[in-house]
Amino acid sequence: MLLEDPRYYRRFGFVPASTDRLDNEYGVGDAFMALELQPGALRGVEGLVRYAPEFAETGC
Repeated sequence: MLLEDPRYYRRFGFVPASTDRLDNEYGVGDAFMALELQPGALRGVEGLVRYAPEFAETGC
């Protein structure tokens, strides 16, 4: 999972995490992206992904 520019990361196989019914606490939409490292690893996984508090402290 990452929060980045979808135009750039799609070339590496990342897709919007919403495709797998995953959401994020920052509400960034398609910039929240996922890449399965093993096919089917996200099958049946859904919900809200929360980051460690230190992530918010970076100010990014």
